[in-house]
Amino acid sequence: TLQAPLLSEWIPDAQQPLTIEEGEQTRRLLHRDGQGLWMQLALSPGEPVSRFHRLRRADGQPMAVERACVPAAILPDPDLVAASLYDAMAVAGHRPVRALQRLGAENLGAEDARLLGVPEGAAALSILRVSFDAAGQPVELTRSHYRGDAYDFVAEMALSGKG
Repeated sequence: TLQAPLLSEWIPDAQQPLTIEEGEQTRRLLHRDGQGLWMQLALSPGEPVSRFHRLRRADGQPMAVERACVPAAILPDPDLVAASLYDAMAVAGHRPVRALQRLGAENLGAEDARLLGVPEGAAALSILRVSFDAAGQPVELTRSHYRGDAYDFVAEMALSGKG
């Protein structure tokens, strides 16, 4: 079996040192419309979720748009999150300990292109992640778009010696 890299909220990948700035919150919402979210987060239709929209920057340049959803049963008030979503989830007893991610290429729509400062239709790295707490409960669904002209990802995997 393979061991995955450690789960982290934000690991910049760059060939030169960057000044990493805190992500600016573009929106925080308590929301009940969760088409497609309910099954991935094991919720019943209509259960509320707290949503967090964030624009990540490095050296002043927009690098990524992240849209996270957390069941409101875990974070009933989006304003409980200060700097770190995972810290707030840990306080609630549901810090993510593992995640499944799907990476792909996608052309940006108008809104994400505007936020990232690139033309509509520009290529982006798209990531869909479902994170789980220690009990195996899905606790976060995040969709992210990373600028295709500014990112590449490197993953290190190690054999665990089992299987």
